[in-house]
Amino acid sequence: MTKDSVKELDLSYLSPDVLSAAKNFADLKYQIDLTGRRNPAEIPNDLHGRQRYGEYDGPYGGDTFLESIIPFLPSDPDYEDLGVKLVPIPHTLGRSWHWWPEDCKGDEENIISQITSPEHGKYAYYYLVKELGVIYAGEGKNRVNFCRHHKIDRIPVKVIQFHYPQADTIEIYYVNSHIGADVIAVLNERYLQKVSHISYALPLLNAYGVRVNTVWPTKFPSIDSIYEYGHLAKVNSKFRNCTIDLDKISAIGKKP
Repeated sequence: MTKDSVKELDLSYLSPDVLSAAKNFADLKYQIDLTGRRNPAEIPNDLHGRQRYGEYDGPYGGDTFLESIIPFLPSDPDYEDLGVKLVPIPHTLGRSWHWWPEDCKGDEENIISQITSPEHGKYAYYYLVKELGVIYAGEGKNRVNFCRHHKIDRIPVKVIQFHYPQADTIEIYYVNSHIGADVIAVLNERYLQKVSHISYALPLLNAYGVRVNTVWPTKFPSIDSIYEYGHLAKVNSKFRNCTIDLDKISAIGKKP
């Protein structure tokens, strides 16, 4: 495999708005990682710092960062291996967990030679959320910020893609309840997730075409009943984040 034989990852099917929003989302991750490195107290713990089991681990991986912001990422999607492609770094979420670019002084040429080699690229794999144009690094996380630092726009890596739900199946609702204001997302008029960082999520979701509402539909269970019975209606297998099945809430409400 030679450099000339590796094709660029094709994102031409995406609209200009989605392409721009995906780049901005990747920039957001990079800026949060930089800020967290200097002063982690400025960053919420669900975006940087404490991992799920309590250990402090600095910058989050792109997958954890993405699922902390964007609702309804599938927990076990149908993955498609696209082979080695030239991946656009501006669309990619990385993680400088082992080393930062400035830790490599004196070894830059060797690193650049390796990470731009198609043969070496076979050992790194990045995931593409096809409909959103967002990529996150699995193996080869440290390369992303190194490339940003050295203005390397594309590198060859193995790409594995999966699908995100269609935009017209998701709705965002701003709601109020007895415990205050919240933002929640509903998929297929059935599955509910809380959106914790709507200001970070909305640009990408808006560009994708997700609708935003301020009126909670009467066809759904009431917000108060969701807070009351949500713990009995959790879905554990379909999505990466905590999900409530509104159909189960409705069934509970109908019981005598």
